[in-house]
Amino acid sequence: MGTKQTIAATVILSALALASCGKSANEGSSEAQNQPPKGTPADPTACGAGQVMRWQFIQPEPVVNRAVDVLFVVDTSASIVNERCRIAEGFPAFLDALPAGTDYRVAVMEGHGGTSPWSGRLYAPKGVPTVLKSTDLHESEVQENLEKMLRHAEEDPDIAHGEAPFYSFTRSLQPGNLSAIQAQGFYRPDAALSVVFVSDENDICFPPQLHGYTKFPDYVANLDGSEMKAYNKYCVQGGAEIITPDSILSSVRSLKGGLPFSLGAVVHTNPKKVPIVGQDSIGHGFLELLALAGEGIGKALEITDTNYAPGLAQLADLSHLIGQLQSVFDLSSQAGYEPASLQVTVDGKAVPFHFTGTSVQLDSGNQGHANSVVEVKGCRINSG
Repeated sequence: MGTKQTIAATVILSALALASCGKSANEGSSEAQNQPPKGTPADPTACGAGQVMRWQFIQPEPVVNRAVDVLFVVDTSASIVNERCRIAEGFPAFLDALPAGTDYRVAVMEGHGGTSPWSGRLYAPKGVPTVLKSTDLHESEVQENLEKMLRHAEEDPDIAHGEAPFYSFTRSLQPGNLSAIQAQGFYRPDAALSVVFVSDENDICFPPQLHGYTKFPDYVANLDGSEMKAYNKYCVQGGAEIITPDSILSSVRSLKGGLPFSLGAVVHTNPKKVPIVGQDSIGHGFLELLALAGEGIGKALEITDTNYAPGLAQLADLSHLIGQLQSVFDLSSQAGYEPASLQVTVDGKAVPFHFTGTSVQLDSGNQGHANSVVEVKGCRINSG
């Protein structure tokens, strides 16, 4: 791909612009020639013969930073010990999907309530490094140690019973805990961040019944009332929710500033696969968080799957984490187009955008990945 890998985005000439007609992408495509107009005036395909204008951009290869911190925030209930172990079993697929040369670090956080010494801290059993570093450990050693971290979870003495990943993660970003974690070599200021939540039910801070979900498998009653007690103790202040999917997303954005991040969840996503016996339920809270993050940033894995490797490999598609993908595309190389007619596709798929006078801007999650083709089409203003 040559020099296009070293710049933010390169405007290219396209063979699709019918070079036989003597026109480049910067001169406007005549792809509508000999076809009757269709659609509406705002549709570039309705511009008429020779009136379609086109811009193409290529998203860059990751060249800015190859450092990624990967954090698993886990429900420590004994009911999902096998699922936690399957994460470790499939983790080589995650590592294999990382771009070559990635400096990755892996850590685990227990989803404990406030009375647990592990709440908001990185966890590792005795004899296991707290932060698994690619610079210090072979891939097989990372997998072996991660399996120990996920299998040998500590019991949560709190009323949260290890089912408060949102709270523990939020607490980890408080100044004292944040500085301690950074001193351990994690939450690096110059690294991208991938956070993966793991649970077999909703997060404590997102009671389904308070959000309109009152029936199985979205909601399963907690008979001893401990979940609502934990919710009121840790997630609510002055009658208002203080830990929500929105607050988690805002916290990650604030932590990383302009650096990229991704969010994942290993939870129940398929209503037909939620066991009738026990406390399992759809992973509400986590799923709402991923929806807020948007496509390309949030990814859910079905917890009942016997093989997590394919899903973990998708979570590790960190080209959007490690590279700085282009969001704003300048259209000033051509003039005389109708702004209302503009359409944008990324790898052939239409995406929403904002027009800012001379540029189109894509929201986070819509930029594609390394080497994605961003194409803008519009109608030439009829000077006649």
